[in-house]
Amino acid sequence: MYRKIYILHVPEFIMIKCKHCSSTNFIKKGFRKTDNRGKIQKYFCRDCHKFFTNDEGFYRMRYSAQTITL
Repeated sequence: MYRKIYILHVPEFIMIKCKHCSSTNFIKKGFRKTDNRGKIQKYFCRDCHKFFTNDEGFYRMRYSAQTITL
């Protein structure tokens, strides 16, 4: 039995990495809910066994991304 393998070429600036160990070996593991930014995808690093979220440039901002970019 053969499996299809898909290789995605993602530009370096979009690549998600662990904030703690810079690994790309992670899985999606739920969501984090905030008042201003809504639901944020959480990731679990399989190398260092820590949770992290992808920083989109609005980390620790008081207002939502739509409000800031108006």
